[in-house]
Amino acid sequence: MKKTALRKEFWMSIRKSPGRFLSIFLIVALGVSFFSGIRASEPDMRVSGDRYYDETNLMDLKVQGSLGLTDDDVKALSEVEGIRSEEGGYSVDALCKVDENEKVLHIASSYETVNQTTLSEGRMPEGDSECVLDEDFMEANGYEIGDTLELSSGTEDPLTDSLKKEELTIVGAGSSPEYISIERGSSLIGNGEVSAFAVVAPEAFALDVYTEIYLLVDGAEAKTCYTDGYDDLVAEVKKRVEDIADVECVRRTEEIKSKALQEIADSQSELDDAKKEADEELAKAEQELQDAGQQITDGQKQIDDGKAALASGKAEISRQEKILQNAEAQYQSGTAALKSGKSELASQKNALASGKSQAQAEFAKQEEEIANLQNQLDSAKQQIDAAEQKLEAELANQEAPLLAAREELEQKKADFASQKEAELQALEQKKEGQLSELASFEQQVGDILTQLTQKQKEADGLKIKVDELKAAMEADPSSVTEEMNAQLISLQTKWDKSNQEISSLTDKKAELEDKKASVQEALQEIEEQIKPLNEEKNNLEQVDQTLSEQEAVFQEQAAAARKKLADELAKPKAQWESGVTALEEGKAALASAKQATEARFASGDEQIAAAEAKIRASESELSSAASQIASGRSRIAAAKNTITEQEASLAQAEAELADGRAELESGRKEYETQKADAEKELADAQIKIDDAKAEVDEIEDQEWYVNDRDVLAEYTSYGENADRMRAIGEVFPELFFLVAALISLTTMTRMVEEERTQIGTLKALGYGKGAIAGKYMMYAFLATMGGSIFGVLIGEKLFPYVILYSYQIMYTHLPHIVIPYQWSYAVMATGAALACTLLATFYACYKELAAQPAELMRPPSPKEGKRILLERVTLIWKHLNFTWKSAIRNLFRYKKRFFMTIAGIGGCMALMVVGFGIRDSIMCIGTIQYQEIQVYDGMIYLSSSVTEDEVQQIKNAMDGMDKMDRYIEMEMAREPISLSVDGSTEDVYLCVPEDKDKIEDFMNFRSRATGEVYHIQDDGVILTEKMANTLDVSSGDTIYLGADGEEKEVTITDVCENYMQHYVYMSPELYQELYGEEPEYNSILFDLKDASAQELSQAGEELLKYDGVMNVTYTNSIEDQLNTMLQSLDLVIVVLIVSAGLLAFVVLYNLNNINITERRRELATLKVLGFYDTEVSSYVYRENIMLTIFSIVVGIVLGALLHRFVITTVEVDAVMFGRVVKWQSYLYSALFTTAFSLFVNWVMYYKLKKIDMVESLKSVE
Repeated sequence: MKKTALRKEFWMSIRKSPGRFLSIFLIVALGVSFFSGIRASEPDMRVSGDRYYDETNLMDLKVQGSLGLTDDDVKALSEVEGIRSEEGGYSVDALCKVDENEKVLHIASSYETVNQTTLSEGRMPEGDSECVLDEDFMEANGYEIGDTLELSSGTEDPLTDSLKKEELTIVGAGSSPEYISIERGSSLIGNGEVSAFAVVAPEAFALDVYTEIYLLVDGAEAKTCYTDGYDDLVAEVKKRVEDIADVECVRRTEEIKSKALQEIADSQSELDDAKKEADEELAKAEQELQDAGQQITDGQKQIDDGKAALASGKAEISRQEKILQNAEAQYQSGTAALKSGKSELASQKNALASGKSQAQAEFAKQEEEIANLQNQLDSAKQQIDAAEQKLEAELANQEAPLLAAREELEQKKADFASQKEAELQALEQKKEGQLSELASFEQQVGDILTQLTQKQKEADGLKIKVDELKAAMEADPSSVTEEMNAQLISLQTKWDKSNQEISSLTDKKAELEDKKASVQEALQEIEEQIKPLNEEKNNLEQVDQTLSEQEAVFQEQAAAARKKLADELAKPKAQWESGVTALEEGKAALASAKQATEARFASGDEQIAAAEAKIRASESELSSAASQIASGRSRIAAAKNTITEQEASLAQAEAELADGRAELESGRKEYETQKADAEKELADAQIKIDDAKAEVDEIEDQEWYVNDRDVLAEYTSYGENADRMRAIGEVFPELFFLVAALISLTTMTRMVEEERTQIGTLKALGYGKGAIAGKYMMYAFLATMGGSIFGVLIGEKLFPYVILYSYQIMYTHLPHIVIPYQWSYAVMATGAALACTLLATFYACYKELAAQPAELMRPPSPKEGKRILLERVTLIWKHLNFTWKSAIRNLFRYKKRFFMTIAGIGGCMALMVVGFGIRDSIMCIGTIQYQEIQVYDGMIYLSSSVTEDEVQQIKNAMDGMDKMDRYIEMEMAREPISLSVDGSTEDVYLCVPEDKDKIEDFMNFRSRATGEVYHIQDDGVILTEKMANTLDVSSGDTIYLGADGEEKEVTITDVCENYMQHYVYMSPELYQELYGEEPEYNSILFDLKDASAQELSQAGEELLKYDGVMNVTYTNSIEDQLNTMLQSLDLVIVVLIVSAGLLAFVVLYNLNNINITERRRELATLKVLGFYDTEVSSYVYRENIMLTIFSIVVGIVLGALLHRFVITTVEVDAVMFGRVVKWQSYLYSALFTTAFSLFVNWVMYYKLKKIDMVESLKSVE
């Protein structure tokens, strides 16, 4: 019977307070779901990636050789223990023409067993001219199946050395497990970045050897990638592969060298035969040239004798010709002078006639211009007068409406003053009287309220004394005395009298409230009468003001218009006046010019007549000299004909001789040319053979490069993102769960304390402590277990799905979201939740069950009110009204509720701050790292075999670039770092710039905390902050660089801000001192002037063409990739923030619900005293609002501290996150918390309305 009754009581307690049960259920469900869901996200990410890799048979190991790989290498690898499958393949990077640009394409052969391509459309390639293209690249550049790709090598070697065809037809689109995100890797051609991949059939390649061999490890498929089990298994097999590398590399090297030496020997034999044949042909040609030279010498002697006889005859003819030439010269001089005189005379006559004509035309033109100018001046004067008249007319038209409006307004103002001003003043006086009466009533009501409060306190005190005295008398009737009966009657009488006085005061208050309402109605009527009069008066004043403003504006506009017109006409008027003056001056100048010109033309006519007479006399003298010269010319001509005939015969003989000599010279040149060509060809061939021998000697030994999946683009980053989720899951959910557990603990403790009367009754009825405690333990177990199961079922599916979906935005080619239940996290969360609630319940039950039933059946004594600290600050306290004073006292009266509310809401606020802060800290690192710290544009990686000449060529090319601003060489090498010689090591990049001062143009060394700028010193190094924190060192400490007995001790001068990777910066002087040699610079930092991304890419393409350049990277590209990767965390952060917000809402609702339940009698008393529902709600809201404000302040402080802890905990090895929380994050968290508080207050309003005054104030008895 007892068990049945207790069981019914158990179920009744759930039905009577479903809100409490559901609040525990929901809080536990939120905590467990968030804890198990976030913690499960990390293994779910690994499982999802592993599923895709297994389906596509992604390689476990990749082997590459510096001299290529053969079938013998494939066979050797197949015999290694632990290799399940091996397959050789080919690949090459090529440039693909896309519109006006060239993109780098990584072209690989298809495989039967590994790296299976997933087709989205089309089919796999066949033959040597088909390909499957990267589906992302196709979509981005508009390619379709059937299109053709135009390819080129990007180097001096033709692409056909690697591929059989330079054009490929697209037959399919797909994705590869080697590329799960947008990154496609780097290249040595183009701009250094691979834009896409293409898959072709193996027969499309023209290569004799494999470029890589892919391996699948036996048993790896059963392991989950990104786990220690998988990594250890692959590492073990990798070591076995590396163990056979030396033998196989020697075999491959000897194979290549022996083949090359045999080809060289064959070439040397062919060269020796060619040398012997060339020597015989050259000796025969030399004898033929010597015979022809002797014949040409004999012919030349005969020609020289004939030339001597001709020379004597020519000398005599020359003497006679000189005499004749002198005479002809005198004649020609006279003739030329005569012609010149005639020409000059004709020119002067023409000039005089032309001058007369031009002068007459010019005078006519000037007279016409003067007339036109006169007309223009008259027209300008008319326009000026018209503009002034037009302006005055327009201003008069604009002023007319303003004058009419002013006259109308003055009439209305006079009418109002005479008719309505007195009425308005009377109403104002009446209003003041009513207000005075209303203030009096309000003062009386306030006094009555004060009396009511005092009387109520007296009545409550008397009631307590009556109840205590009755209880004592009932407990021990034998000890009752007359004095006790008299005291009881006296107290009862006083209590009744107090109740009558309370009733009287209440009636008086109601009467005053009625009078107050009547006065308020009268005031309302007066206000309604005053309102239209004030509105009319205000309208008139407004119209007056508006009209005055319009009149002022018109006057300003009129003045401005007149001034503007005057300014506009000032220049035309001045031009008109100057034009009139110039016109008069022009007329006078024209008359004077006419008179002077006519006088000059008359003098010219007289001079021309005298010159004509002198020319006629000279013509007769020249005619006589011409006849004498003609006779001498005929005699000399006869002698010249005889000489000419003799010269012709000699010239013919000389020409024949010249032809023979030219033919001989041509033959000799041809002989020399052929001889030189033959010797050069033979020498070149010998040099090539010698070079080939040297190259064979210099062939470096074959070297194998064995890599695991970490070499794939984005494979490692996916694992690092899983690690980030693990780091977040190890910290954030614990904080979340802690708040949820704290509120659950509070709820169960309050429940036990609230039902102390029932516990006392059950004890009095004979129930044992175990049975009574079992009820509450079962209540807590049922709510917690139900919430845990619900949270696990929902959380381990919802949270991992949302997080993996957000990462799929970046890792677009991971098709699966695999989210199995991780039961270990479910058990862990459920166990923690049960432990918190059950232990709290047990403690509360133990505390209550230790008391006697009689004590438990009485309600606990109310907490005594105490003066609070604020009451001592009279300046503030005396200005607070009764309700505010009461609210403030209640806050500090219930200290447990105060601190639990602060802890609950403040904790949720802190969680939201942490969520927003994580996003701020993560999203800022790309911008700070590559725009504030590393401020260069790109880095050139030099090959290990680069020569000084090649480096100089690269520098010359950079100097010749228009956009190139500056560059600097630097040695960058990965070095171990440790705190002691035999201590554990970490890896850092040792950076040694060629100039420690110039490097500051490319990097900023500064303190993150203070902003202090550092400089590289010769007595120590600068270490980046994350590594300094890892090693727990600071400025002035000593570290060691290197390992295996090569450690170098250095002092840390400064610790600088840095977010990506770990660096040690050292001066070249210190490097030389430590290592005894100059730094070997293997990279070049460069910076362009205001260059766009395209210009930066073009510069990189140009630099990659030079020998010695291994790769070029760009900081903007790295920053974009980093931001893209970090943006995938946005949705994860949103999940954290939303979850914290939901927890905040549930916490607020639960605490408010408990608060109202515990204070039902207090709130019911307020209703009895006449408080309206809104007043009672405001009474509670004030406390909630103040608690929310206190919680926000605590949450800001706690959030800042938690953020610092969380952000350092979730960092991965090579990355340091920021430490700054933006002020907007604090604001958003505070606004969300405030919004949740206001919403809960609105929900609680209806609960407050439902409080029944009679039921709540019933006595416990």
